[in-house]
Amino acid sequence: MELFDSRQENNVKVICSDMVSAYLKSHGYDGLVSDDHECGCLLDDLMPCAGEFAMNCTAGHRVEGCDPMCGEGCDFHIFPGPRPDNNRKKDAGTDKTEK
Repeated sequence: MELFDSRQENNVKVICSDMVSAYLKSHGYDGLVSDDHECGCLLDDLMPCAGEFAMNCTAGHRVEGCDPMCGEGCDFHIFPGPRPDNNRKKDAGTDKTEK
């Protein structure tokens, strides 16, 4: 990942993403989830929306399986708050699943 390129806006996005990722990792979170729970991202693909919607996101933890309220057959969901055991799974963020 190149930190500085010719477009300052991209630099700001990269720096912000790196800062958010470092905070999430150091506090035991697995990613971000939107306020309406419609969107979530894991640490390895943090803010694919380029931060456009991240203003409405909160730190969250990964839960395996599809939430019954969703019913779309997802492999996992991200819920707000730290992991109940506050231990981030070592493999969190390695599986890419779309709804």
